[in-house]
Amino acid sequence: DTWTQIATPSQIGTSTIEVKDVKIASIAADGVYPKTIYVVTNSNAYKLRKVIDNGTTTTITTIGAGLPSYPGAIAIAPGAPSVFYATARTSGVYKSTDSGANFSAINSGAISAALASGRLAEYIDVSRVDSNYVSVGFTNKSLCYSLNAGSTWNAPTSWDERNGDGWISGSVSGIDISSATGSLGDYFQLPLALHPTNKNILLTHGEVDIVKKSTDAGANFRYSNTGYTGAREVVSGSKRQQPR
Repeated sequence: DTWTQIATPSQIGTSTIEVKDVKIASIAADGVYPKTIYVVTNSNAYKLRKVIDNGTTTTITTIGAGLPSYPGAIAIAPGAPSVFYATARTSGVYKSTDSGANFSAINSGAISAALASGRLAEYIDVSRVDSNYVSVGFTNKSLCYSLNAGSTWNAPTSWDERNGDGWISGSVSGIDISSATGSLGDYFQLPLALHPTNKNILLTHGEVDIVKKSTDAGANFRYSNTGYTGAREVVSGSKRQQPR
């Protein structure tokens, strides 16, 4: 309910710096110190900042050696808190095994293919249930997942896009967004939501306002059409409408 400033913009980097992502290393009770957070900035000079709140003083250091640029996002493996992951857009995905001090690229398999097709690595998350399960969201509506902590990467087999009757969901306007290029493709970044108690359940979006769900850790996705996310889209000329 109450926020206390522990670092000023100038301490993090510069007065005009933008914070891209923040992760907490572990949860400590109120009044228990030190507390550590990791801050991603949009500065290649700082990349990843480690902020330690000692209660009365704050220590800030730059970490992330090996990262080619500032990350788009970072993730800390809940079951292995010294393991960090970072997305670096055109440079793909990086992994650290020493709490973010040093990173190395892990761009094999499906990630290599995604980068070769012009996609940018943007989002990343690790399952709270099994730290071997890692998912990465790219631009151009692309996703990769690993079941072995990034040693190998796979792409989904099915997105529930269309069948013999035509378009189902995710590309209802007839545009195959998965192969779109330019600003259209860049717009369709894939944010991720991993289930807190089931490592096989993963949510992402299809088109702008369509939620898709995987129950096999990202291998296949289906249109999730219950509750608030169940609106169906109708294409009429150049306009899209959602029946109520």
